[in-house]
Amino acid sequence: MTGPIGMDRVLDGLQPGLPGRPRRPAHGELVKTHAAAQIRDLGALRWLHAGESVILFGPVGVGKTHIAQALGHLAVRQGAQVRFAKTSRILADLAGGHADRTWEKRIRELVRPDVLILDDFAMRQLNATQADD
Repeated sequence: MTGPIGMDRVLDGLQPGLPGRPRRPAHGELVKTHAAAQIRDLGALRWLHAGESVILFGPVGVGKTHIAQALGHLAVRQGAQVRFAKTSRILADLAGGHADRTWEKRIRELVRPDVLILDDFAMRQLNATQADD
């Protein structure tokens, strides 16, 4: 059974090994293989239509950003508005809003899209203002 159009391409990048060239699985590949069904399920976008959030987490280099961007692309293809940004950039922008008293306007713009993808969330410790934002 295949997932929605486009998710098979994402999953191809997650499959361990190359055709005709078997090798020992690298760190995390077994997890990626088992997660394929879950990724296909996310690709159905039921979470979007139900107004739910999705959090992708795991070690560096396993494809979280790639999967998030693919899900965002699928959402756009279904007519959703999507914004992708690095969390550090969003927090810096919100900090600027505190400085020039435009924080409320900036937060409204931030949450306007149907899907907001925050990349590299919690990669750094947040200061008190960032945690409140």
